Amino acid sequence: MSGIVAIKGEFEDKAFDDMIKKLKHRGPDGEIIFSNGNIKLGEVYFDLEDVNYNNYNYKLLLDGEPLLDNKVISKNELLNMYRSKGPEFLKEIEGKFAMIITNGNNIFAARDLFGIKPLYYSKDETSICFASEMKALIKDYDNVNVFPPGHYYTPEEGFKKFKDVPQIKSDNHLEIEDAAERLKDLLTEAVELSLKKENTGFFLSGGVDSSVIVAVAREVFDKEIISLVAGLKDSDDIHNSRKAAQYLGTEHSEYIYDSKEMFKVLPEVIYYLESFDVEMVNSSIANYFVSKLAQDKGLKVILSGEGADELFAGYHFLKDKKKEGELTNELAKLLKGLHNGGFQRVDRMAKACSLEVEMPFMYHKLVDFALKLPDDYKISEEEMGKWLLRKAFAGDIPDDIIWRRKAQFGIGTGNESIMEKLIEEKLSDEELSRENKKEGITFKSKEEYYYYKIFKELFPSKAAEKTVNRWQV
Repeated sequence: MSGIVAIKGEFEDKAFDDMIKKLKHRGPDGEIIFSNGNIKLGEVYFDLEDVNYNNYNYKLLLDGEPLLDNKVISKNELLNMYRSKGPEFLKEIEGKFAMIITNGNNIFAARDLFGIKPLYYSKDETSICFASEMKALIKDYDNVNVFPPGHYYTPEEGFKKFKDVPQIKSDNHLEIEDAAERLKDLLTEAVELSLKKENTGFFLSGGVDSSVIVAVAREVFDKEIISLVAGLKDSDDIHNSRKAAQYLGTEHSEYIYDSKEMFKVLPEVIYYLESFDVEMVNSSIANYFVSKLAQDKGLKVILSGEGADELFAGYHFLKDKKKEGELTNELAKLLKGLHNGGFQRVDRMAKACSLEVEMPFMYHKLVDFALKLPDDYKISEEEMGKWLLRKAFAGDIPDDIIWRRKAQFGIGTGNESIMEKLIEEKLSDEELSRENKKEGITFKSKEEYYYYKIFKELFPSKAAEKTVNRWQV
């Protein structure tokens, strides 16, 4: 729920201050700085966080909410666990987190299993530096890398894996009706754990995932449900979100934008996103506008349906994975790629507007349950993805939403075709061919090159480019 920076080794105070400033959007309400010899830590935070803690000479920077026995662990409790067990304590905790711990002499860093919370690092002969976003490091360091999810770092051991993504293994013993009931119970637990009493809203695109989250919240949340959506006029998301909101009785708000506004915010979207990948940029535009809408309404926390497609096989191409083990392998790849895919998109666009995002589908008990489901509970004989999720919540949301086949995020909002057409008119085939040779990159489309040009203006260093994951290349 914050932005963190840490340096061990040689550094200049001004460079450190610049890094903190670049993360201010991640924690606009306050700032903590700790310095001891060749170690300096900084954290920007939200006013809804408990930042007051004291544990001997140990200091902890934390972005996220680690869980132990289904309860959020305080900073003091985390430090006590670290002091008594060392890095082994990470095997006991769940949830989302990026953390830095120091005793004033040494430094320890760790990132959650799925990389829900972002973390980057740069290392040379004299120092190592960590930060929540690439932009905080790139000006002063020539070598910036993604901190691997499910790993920790110590100077003695380097980077070491502390936990693996659970193996996907089908359990055919649970009847489908029982599985549907269990899924509802687990998602209710997850939503209850995610809810904050004040200033909480819900992204509601009108798809299955977001609609299910709102349907569950309606049963357990004692506040009015505030739902939000953004998209082009007459887009599928706008139409379906209205239908879902009316059915679920939410206080619904829309942000309708046009192509001119999309182009205007592109540099800002790419700056916060830290990517030029076509699918990432297109899907982030709507995320940015809906996050802006939430911020304008005074919201601080947003619930999102991210993660359901990867757990329950929601993508169209997965229906062709019919050979033994094919679907399992593909879902494992998708889950491991979320940290520089959907999680990066949702986190960066929300944080650009100083929002915290909760993702109930990534609740560890729900993840473990989903990974054990047999393939035909995920994709039906009629090739309908997210079969069990749909079956579990049939009747809780409108039929034409629960049984509607998935639209890719950028397509549902109407963004993808608009951007492709407009950029096609701005660039010639000759220019794209020329720039492919000049940059040493084979751009998959004019659209990607257009986004790349904006990215390079914002982040000229080759080190920045190296952190970008290019999907479907």
